[in-house]
Amino acid sequence: LVRVRWDDADGEDGEDGDTARDAAVASFRDWLAGTEGREVFARQGFRHPGTGEPLDKDQEVEGVSYAPSPLDESAGRDEMEQALSAYQAYGGPGRVLFLLDSSGSMAGLWQGPSGGPGLLRQTLGGLGPEDEYGVWAVADTGDGPYETLLGFGRHGRKDAEEAVDERARVRDASADPHAALLAAFDEMEDRRDDGRPRMIVHITDGRHGENLEGGRLVEVLDRAEASGVPVTVAVLGSGGCDEGRPDRRIAEVSGGRCLDAGDDVGASLHDEIARIGTGDD
Repeated sequence: LVRVRWDDADGEDGEDGDTARDAAVASFRDWLAGTEGREVFARQGFRHPGTGEPLDKDQEVEGVSYAPSPLDESAGRDEMEQALSAYQAYGGPGRVLFLLDSSGSMAGLWQGPSGGPGLLRQTLGGLGPEDEYGVWAVADTGDGPYETLLGFGRHGRKDAEEAVDERARVRDASADPHAALLAAFDEMEDRRDDGRPRMIVHITDGRHGENLEGGRLVEVLDRAEASGVPVTVAVLGSGGCDEGRPDRRIAEVSGGRCLDAGDDVGASLHDEIARIGTGDD
């Protein structure tokens, strides 16, 4: 499946727009299946779907074996579950710090399973009882840039969900993601000695204004790159992960992902958490 996007596609309504879109997709398909597309796939180490041979036998691709041994048989369910459990346990239980934007601009994005708290609750299934995590509500409290909804540590899923339900609320205040993210990097820096996998998750509407511009953004980008902690940003709205946007830049330099309305945010965020956690479902 190849997702095709282009600028101003939503402005091409009616039969002419449908024809233009169909023609563009058909042209892209022809390119993929043609000589130029084949060369691109070959450079990445892809193989012929029928013979299993490399598309270009003279092309050396790092990490791709020229002639892997054939499978004698398919892996059984038990073997697969054992392999997945071993993979999830690699490096030990994970550590995740959730930053939930609780500023006034989130009021219309708060309720329901796709709202901020609902999205956070959906992700908890990717964490197991041995994983450690905490939840901060990011909004000006008068005493700092965030409020601790759930202290960092091990939590049962039900207890964590109840804590979020009872304590998470929209504040009539602005959010300062610059200060909150710097504090989050400090928090995760204190938990790096044993090499366990770590992640920061920022759930936000992407309306940061001057708090993530200029020198403030540069400072966050520098810390994100140096921290070694991937930042996954879930933007509740469209365009939040467009090229050049602050949330996308933070995710990219840290080695994380930026998710917005163009993705299935709930499922994608759960998958990102499951890579770090040992899994509860």
